[in-house]
Amino acid sequence: AGMDGATAGALDALVQRLPVSCFAEDEKKLAPGSTSLDLDLDPWLTPGDDMERVRFTRLGVVALRGQESTVDGALLLGGLRDGNEALRPDDLLPVETLAVRVQAARSQAMMLGKLIESERFAGIGQLATNTAQQLHNPLTVVLGYAELLEEALPHGADHTAAEAVVYEARRMKSIL
Repeated sequence: AGMDGATAGALDALVQRLPVSCFAEDEKKLAPGSTSLDLDLDPWLTPGDDMERVRFTRLGVVALRGQESTVDGALLLGGLRDGNEALRPDDLLPVETLAVRVQAARSQAMMLGKLIESERFAGIGQLATNTAQQLHNPLTVVLGYAELLEEALPHGADHTAAEAVVYEARRMKSIL
């Protein structure tokens, strides 16, 4: 937020090249005791990079950490105080709190998505179960009468047809 479109586009292109390892917790901190990092972008800049042209080669990073401390994203902070005055942990507390809230909202949205998907599959399972039960009842009647016909008919074309109905009805019952 608060930057022109060209800088935002150049930053977006640069972020695609940043490895997750640059967000390691043992990197240089923006302020003692904070979780925010001071990230030097020089290793990831390409010759003629727009970020270098606008002299935007250092920024603050608040990593969005997911489960098991994996990095799911980051808030990037630009336009920080120049190096003459050191940042205090209190300066970064609102941003770090925001990062925690953003990550919590992302996690909640992901869990809600999984819950919705789970409910959808449960509904499909119930539909399949009900359909199988509804087909099973008339199939039992068809199978019963086909077996009676098979026993009652003498061997011949009609008996073979009754055998085929019994065979297919049993096969359908096993599928259900």
